[in-house]
Amino acid sequence: MAYFSQKFIGNIPIGIVGLNSALACGNDEDERNIIVGDQPIIDICEIIRKSDVRLIIGVLHHPPNWLREFDQRTFDQRFLPMCDVLHRGHLHEPEVKLLYSASSAPCLAIAAGAGYAWRQFGNSYSIVSFDPSASECTAEYFEYDSHSGTFRVKTTETKSLRLRGTIPGGPPEICAAIRELGGTADKFSPYLAALLSETITEVPVPFGDRVIIAASNVIESTQDEVYAKVLTNFLNVRNSLLAFSTNTPLKNRVFACEHPIRSFSDQIDSFANIDKDFSCELSRRIEIASEFCNPALQQNENTFIATMKQFAAESDWVGLEVIAQRYIKNDLPEVRHSAQQHLCLALANSDDLQKRNDSVSIEEELVLLADAVVDDFYLCFSVNRTQGNVQRAEELVREALELFDFLPAAFVRVATQFSLETGNKSLKELLDERNGAPHE
Repeated sequence: MAYFSQKFIGNIPIGIVGLNSALACGNDEDERNIIVGDQPIIDICEIIRKSDVRLIIGVLHHPPNWLREFDQRTFDQRFLPMCDVLHRGHLHEPEVKLLYSASSAPCLAIAAGAGYAWRQFGNSYSIVSFDPSASECTAEYFEYDSHSGTFRVKTTETKSLRLRGTIPGGPPEICAAIRELGGTADKFSPYLAALLSETITEVPVPFGDRVIIAASNVIESTQDEVYAKVLTNFLNVRNSLLAFSTNTPLKNRVFACEHPIRSFSDQIDSFANIDKDFSCELSRRIEIASEFCNPALQQNENTFIATMKQFAAESDWVGLEVIAQRYIKNDLPEVRHSAQQHLCLALANSDDLQKRNDSVSIEEELVLLADAVVDDFYLCFSVNRTQGNVQRAEELVREALELFDFLPAAFVRVATQFSLETGNKSLKELLDERNGAPHE
């Protein structure tokens, strides 16, 4: 009923999952009447949790929204957060779209072509490629042209796609590995490590006759195409550091990414030599980054919180719900707060509609507290967005922008995507302004 196979593409361990959507298939009224089955999904999710892979590719014949309501809920809540790319068939119009869940990055759903189709569909096929260094997945659709007797490219879609897993080490370890590259990489190693770990997200951006420090998406405003390429290649190192099996040391991973790291450090060194104001600001950023990269200043994470994070990382929502309920009664305020956050996350991924509604209520209570943190707003935004509460999701982004000087890169990224999906121009402009987009 379900299939899992682990393959290696270069150094990258890939998991391939096959699900059978044709169990109840048999006539022309299959839409919303077919099933995959709870148990096959539960079993395959358990296998994925125990595997060591960087990318999960799912294969399903029918579109997920053709599943019966109860089965689609299981699919969406259990399997979708674990799947990075979903290939499906049956409807053979070219399509690439993002499928969202409350607890993870979106899954990229790609429709297959038809090798032998009826007249309403042209014969077609697709080639899907993934570039880990660019964090991108590209789908090219080829359609048969009966006049020329050849297949021609009909459309090309490119979407961002991050590898799963974690870099084996935090800012201190990344900084130490970069230092061994020497030269300007050593000189700026704390700042480079903070950028790669996303502890700091603002980057140098040349604008006119000056260099500013702003969010990385502001690079679109610069006319320096060479530097834009250098910066993009460096930021993609975040993904490249994941493109190894677990037992590959961090030092080896950093060394494999030496060229984009050196190119970026050489470029910002050049900026600092010609722009005194930028040089001063860069020194300040390095000083801040050095605090994150100093092992002596890094506190050990509370064991209770680390345990909940481990359950979340393994997508064990039932176990997380149980343990979060227990830790809510802990004596430490930070543990109680984290337990409420993790309980919200567990309930948001439940098959029970009432529990999913409860997840919104729990997080709404947290954002009203005087000591609410930015992660509360991020999680509250995510669960409201998943539940279809568009207006409330927008309000939470605006409130977070007003209350906090710093928003995590992931929050900014998904909020920007949300503004584009909903056509919310004013929210997009507000996010751009916060990101440091310069005005002419």
